[in-house]
Amino acid sequence: MSSPTPSPFPPRDVRPEVAERQTLRYREMSPTSKLALADALWDLAWDATKAGVRQRQPHLDAAAVDAQARQILRNAAD
Repeated sequence: MSSPTPSPFPPRDVRPEVAERQTLRYREMSPTSKLALADALWDLAWDATKAGVRQRQPHLDAAAVDAQARQILRNAAD
């Protein structure tokens, strides 16, 4: 088995052999599994973002929290 191509963005806090094993694991996953993982990560990011908004601005109602979270995630790519 050949070694995976090194990540262009290697994690700083993970040993190289662990990062390599993770890369291999991702390559072994089916497209359905990868999509499920991406969906779970999105849910985690959404929940964490909303929790941060609520912590910083506890006076906001649920709709305002959602609106703030959407704006934060929209700007995340910038």
